[in-house]
Amino acid sequence: MIWLTRFCFIIPMLWWTYLFFTTQMVSVFDSVGYEELGRMIYTQGWGEFLRTGPHREPFFPFLLAVCMGIGDAAHISYLYILKMFGTGFLLITLLASYHVM
Repeated sequence: MIWLTRFCFIIPMLWWTYLFFTTQMVSVFDSVGYEELGRMIYTQGWGEFLRTGPHREPFFPFLLAVCMGIGDAAHISYLYILKMFGTGFLLITLLASYHVM
């Protein structure tokens, strides 16, 4: 029975790896606003974000700002870092669901 549990973890991870390397993120509609807010936090800091508010919820723009900082430090697009964070959140959700069940 343990092989079935491992199989249930391997298949989603393979699928997420495939999606990581084959998908492209497109910034349109709401995502443009989030990207601008993330860039504002990254370049001008929280003071400017709070001064020009109220804005949307601050977690996702903060996550974008963190990804932009890591991407600049690693000399790669921040979208790859954002994909890694998204995949990590999926993995945490899978592990938490396993633990609950």
